[in-house]
Amino acid sequence: MPLALEASIVAVEKRDYNVLMSLVSKLTKTFLPQVLETLEEFNQEERAYILCILAGRFPEVLPQALEAVQVQLELSGYLNIEAFNSLYLTELMPDNLLINALELTARIDEVSLRIEAYNTIIPRLIRSKNKLNLWKNLLHFLSKRSRSGLLQELAIFTPLIFAIGGIPALRETSEAINKVTKWWN
Repeated sequence: MPLALEASIVAVEKRDYNVLMSLVSKLTKTFLPQVLETLEEFNQEERAYILCILAGRFPEVLPQALEAVQVQLELSGYLNIEAFNSLYLTELMPDNLLINALELTARIDEVSLRIEAYNTIIPRLIRSKNKLNLWKNLLHFLSKRSRSGLLQELAIFTPLIFAIGGIPALRETSEAINKVTKWWN
């Protein structure tokens, strides 16, 4: 039996987070059901983190990873941004799950973490064939921000706005912001 296989079995049986994390990249689909079952024994933060990492290799884990992240966010308000960002980096995530991930990102209270997550997802949004619809969903989530928060976060999405409509879209967005700013003042 290969050493990595034996180590995987031990990590799963002993519920050893550190060993399991070191083996995630070597995990085969054969052991995935056993690992997923074992994750129920880990604390919520560890579970969410491992599921996010697994989702990068096994697309069938994406819904579970998003659900675990949502539970983690609701329980503690804290999110392991490294794990969450790994979800965004996967090209395997379908747009319907990407919308869920965008909604979760909008719910991150810590501004710097939310901006970091958005900065990670922007290239993924730009590559999507459905970027305009994703942008519309994202605007809905952003509309729940304060004025200053909305303006700060809109600036982050300049590359996406450009990818959707080029210079004219950037110009129109700028003009619309200027008009609305006059209403607020």
